[in-house]
Amino acid sequence: MIEFLHFLWKSSVLMTIPYLFFRVLFQKATFHQLNRGILYLILISSILGPLVSFDIPIEDNLKKYTLWIEDFEKIENSQNIDVLEVSQAMSFEWSTLLFVIYIFGVILFLIRFIIQFRQLISIRSSALKTEIKGNTFYLTNHPSAPFSFFHWIFLPSNYKSIDGIKSIITHEQAHVRQLHSFDSILLECYTILFWCNPFAFVLKNSFNILHEYLADQKVLSRNESEVNYLKLMLSQVENKHLLLSKNFGSKLKKRVQMIQNNKSSRLKQFSYLLFIPLLGILIQAISIENSSFDNEPSIVPLKMEKVEVSSHFGMRFHPISKKKLMHKGIDFRAKIGTPVVATANGRVILKEFKGKGIGHGRQIIIGHDQTYKTSYSQLSGFNVEVGDYVSKGDVIGFVGSSGNSTGPHLHYEVIKAGEQVDPVDYFVLNNESKEK
Repeated sequence: MIEFLHFLWKSSVLMTIPYLFFRVLFQKATFHQLNRGILYLILISSILGPLVSFDIPIEDNLKKYTLWIEDFEKIENSQNIDVLEVSQAMSFEWSTLLFVIYIFGVILFLIRFIIQFRQLISIRSSALKTEIKGNTFYLTNHPSAPFSFFHWIFLPSNYKSIDGIKSIITHEQAHVRQLHSFDSILLECYTILFWCNPFAFVLKNSFNILHEYLADQKVLSRNESEVNYLKLMLSQVENKHLLLSKNFGSKLKKRVQMIQNNKSSRLKQFSYLLFIPLLGILIQAISIENSSFDNEPSIVPLKMEKVEVSSHFGMRFHPISKKKLMHKGIDFRAKIGTPVVATANGRVILKEFKGKGIGHGRQIIIGHDQTYKTSYSQLSGFNVEVGDYVSKGDVIGFVGSSGNSTGPHLHYEVIKAGEQVDPVDYFVLNNESKEK
């Protein structure tokens, strides 16, 4: 769930920044097909870009962690146990709330889409089908006519003659042949999924106006008088058009301005090449796995509201040898099978089991970035493989007593810049719990 929210954020960034770049430099250019291609490139890269992963190599210095065996890691039932109440529910509740709001928005926009689609089907069912010069049209009294949807072209039922709307038919046929309705469906699906990004709707609007520019361009390329065509456009009443349709009377002011604009210099086409490095840099910057959110450990590694700490980080007396030795992690006492979770986003770089009663037992090490790693040992079982990417809160294994231990527990270490540090500094406790 958290990872999906991160995907939405990354995708929104990958769409918004290039789109603003396009809007400033190219939106008024007369290269309409090229602009359509650029908008498609922005759309596709915003969806696929976050799925690309560029790894930052994690330094290969695991040996000093894995060879170091804490053979004084025995847990006595007589040890004092600190019960700590962990306030990690807050982040979970926030992510859950955001996800619920997102799903609610998706449902609302999906319902809107379905209503509009059914409205089109209803208009199609009630329209009068007719043949004009070998082409099929649908005559309707709906105020949005004339408009098209895929291969359906709807004309007003009160038209006087075919000559009077010949340019309109050419315009709508251009929409059909250039598959503009396919764009509209794709953009509606995109805005349903990314409704939380207002620029998704701005992108959809840019597609729609480009469709009209392209259709107008097609009409004028057939030796249609520009003056007569402009008069025809201005004679249309700009009604509220259907969500999924291509309406001849839409975007009239911008279309008139575009027709009257001088054609853009062909030299300007070379400036479109700037989009390639721009998208490449953005995708690489936002998709570096080890530079994503939550790479610093920040939660307790057990999936439980209260945890029992049987041994803290620092110097302590070995329970058997009575020698004072450094304990380089923290031990949580828990029942066998209790889920163990990743405390930050990262990649599994070690999963090993040297044998029952030996050292750390079943152990997992996760590399989070070039600074942080975390180690989870004494596990009863694994839930990940080496190379797997994990998100904060993902279950990676289960509490056990598989190594040099006399009781079920989790031995957890936080490794910062090659040195073990106190894990307590990397999760939040309630004020009440800290006083215990």
